[in-house]
Amino acid sequence: MAKISVNVPDGYNFTAVVNGVPYTLPVGDITPQSLLYVIEYGFQRAINDRTGGSDKTADDKAKIASAMIGNFANKDWTPGSRGVGVDPIVQYVRAIIRDIVKGKKESAATYKALAPDARDEYLDGIFAKQSPEKQAALRATAEKRKAVDDKRRADAAKLSEGVELTV
Repeated sequence: MAKISVNVPDGYNFTAVVNGVPYTLPVGDITPQSLLYVIEYGFQRAINDRTGGSDKTADDKAKIASAMIGNFANKDWTPGSRGVGVDPIVQYVRAIIRDIVKGKKESAATYKALAPDARDEYLDGIFAKQSPEKQAALRATAEKRKAVDDKRRADAAKLSEGVELTV
């Protein structure tokens, strides 16, 4: 039988927010069976969140799931890791434009019809057509979003100090 050992800082809690109300459970109070359930549920949910949607083929979904499982087993990977060689701000700008595109029926249909590997080029093309002022505004918003995510990751890294997982 495999053993998982986790050391967490004193006062560490599991927290879920429901309708703006936080519900907490001190990590020391969770039973081993419940902890395993939460881990299994989180594993399934993480993969389902990334592979869901009718815009992905079965092959796309299989590739995404396999890549995620590989990442989970890679001790150097952390949640939120980005692709190599792409400016992180470009990825944030793409996400903003993708949200805009998906919010408009005509452009959403065009986007969904694209092969997954052609979507970044499509988003980059939309960005390139914008005025310099609009491009600057998109980049400024992207930089703000990245700063928020960077802080969240830094906070999580601090919280994870002293967390040891051994299998």
